[in-house]
Amino acid sequence: MDWDGDGDLDAWVTNRTAPSLRYLRNDSPHTNRSLLLKLEGTTAARDATGARAEVLLKNQPGKPVVRTVKYGEGFLGQSSRWLHFGLGTADIESVTVTWPGGKTQQIKNCRPGTAVAVVEGDPFPQTTLLKDSPPPGPPAPLTPVPPALGAAVTLFHPVLFPGLPSTSPDGKPWTVTDADGPVLVNLFASWCPDCAAELTAWRDAAARIKSAGLSIALLTADGRDTAHATDPAAAWKWLSRNKIPFSSGVLTEEAFRRLTTAHQQMFGAIVNLPIPTSFLLDGKGRLTAVYRGPVSLDRILADTARCRKGDETARQAAALPFPGRWNQPPDAPDPAIWLNDLASHQSWDEAFSFFQSHLPILQIHKDFAVMTGALSEKLAAAGRIAPAITAGEASLTKGESASLLNNLAGLLATSQETSLRDPARAVTLAKKAVSLSGGRVPAILDTLASAQAASGDFKAAATTEGEALSLARDAGDATLLPLLEKNAAAYKAGRLP
Repeated sequence: MDWDGDGDLDAWVTNRTAPSLRYLRNDSPHTNRSLLLKLEGTTAARDATGARAEVLLKNQPGKPVVRTVKYGEGFLGQSSRWLHFGLGTADIESVTVTWPGGKTQQIKNCRPGTAVAVVEGDPFPQTTLLKDSPPPGPPAPLTPVPPALGAAVTLFHPVLFPGLPSTSPDGKPWTVTDADGPVLVNLFASWCPDCAAELTAWRDAAARIKSAGLSIALLTADGRDTAHATDPAAAWKWLSRNKIPFSSGVLTEEAFRRLTTAHQQMFGAIVNLPIPTSFLLDGKGRLTAVYRGPVSLDRILADTARCRKGDETARQAAALPFPGRWNQPPDAPDPAIWLNDLASHQSWDEAFSFFQSHLPILQIHKDFAVMTGALSEKLAAAGRIAPAITAGEASLTKGESASLLNNLAGLLATSQETSLRDPARAVTLAKKAVSLSGGRVPAILDTLASAQAASGDFKAAATTEGEALSLARDAGDATLLPLLEKNAAAYKAGRLP
């Protein structure tokens, strides 16, 4: 739109994050001229959607400049209702409007350098000269990102991130974590020229990197690319020959999956993971920056310094390519993404370790109770009873539901590890579950009976199991009935099933 009425097109831009709204004023030299038309229908719709205007320039027969009134210009985009015609230095021969419905109208006396408001059928349109409007206040500075930093992305919100399983050059398991402070995980290959230049530059600055409190972990992608006939052994030879002093390992399939998943979460599924790429972990188990392609060491160390200082304001400012004011900061990412990912890939021990390491952050999650209860169930099904109980207990800190209480009570009552049993607590939890479920769920009553039997009260267990059996028969639950009948017989006999 020509917001300031000077004949050239300006733009208003909206963004999902910041800046939510930005005015970009066009101050191009006024060596060329333009015409603006605004169309208003009478027999056609007043907004004249679909009307077509043709401007024929002198000495350019058969080459009209055509504009159409449209509503919606691409995804979430809308141009001004004023139709803009760039004329160059030419004069206007004629202006013809075709209104919706097919009527045509010649608009006379249109001159370059004017804005003309045309009402359908009115022979006297309103004409205004285009001129410079008073300049607005100074805009916010917009400093372009230097090309060397164009692929450096500092995250506004750090993202919880799991360790990366790898193997060292001698074939031993090696998990890359930031437990000892900020770590830069770098993906490289012996055949990659950019990798060679970057790693040798870091080698020469090793003392500076160490003094900044940063460790570097190299993961070789040799052997993953069919276009290059190399393997990790080629990487170890290259690192040794060039005296690269940083820890190194193999980019395993699982590490590649995790890094690719993180990369796609930030840049979209259609963007591949390039070589080299570096991931900065902040020393608190969080991913805080990603560098796609070679990146300056100054930028890496600046991000590292912000990690060590815990300077949230400075880090958030670094996340933007230019300064601005936040109307509403973006939402923090779901802290449970990686917990759910590890559990879904049956990495039970890692999932539980991740859960314990980040419990204070995970507890903020709105679905913490349900999420942790589900983790407890999956751990129990995988035979990890002790962590399943720990997760089950944690789930109750954010709310008690019949299913959460029932699952934990079952673990405490029936665990094959004697040290993990707590029949008295199991009875307490199961009674709460029965109360919350209205005493009408056979499976929950069965759990209460199990807890009563585990505590030695077989008479109460037989009575409770009888109630569960009656409800299951009434419901025709053929799947549950055999188990309940077996348990009921055992409790009547004064023994555990």
